[in-house]
Amino acid sequence: MELAETELIAAVRELSRTKFAERATRADREGAFSAENLADLQALRLGALPFSIEEGGLGVSAETQVRVVEEVAYGDGSTAVALNMHLFTADALRGIPPFPRRNQVVDDIARNGALICGPVSIPSTEIDI
Repeated sequence: MELAETELIAAVRELSRTKFAERATRADREGAFSAENLADLQALRLGALPFSIEEGGLGVSAETQVRVVEEVAYGDGSTAVALNMHLFTADALRGIPPFPRRNQVVDDIARNGALICGPVSIPSTEIDI
């Protein structure tokens, strides 16, 4: 693991164990979602985790991506789910052959901090309620 990746994980750990944990308590009590957490994720450019440096991303390993989501989850599970949904969809975009609209979206995510969300569900034999 590169030093920059270790430092990123440490920064996320600090943020998660302080601000995210405090906000999660309030959000749970109020039945709300902490938009401030998303702003903090964007400030660290975490939405760009799946993208290479050439694509405008952070160029981190898959292990770093998993550890970042894990650290976010320690502070606020809802924020971790939102980040994971973004990362899943953003990474799926990387596997689609380039075309103008796809390229715009990838660029907006990697370079401008845009967030995207896709439907992700765990298959089950029962209907999710």
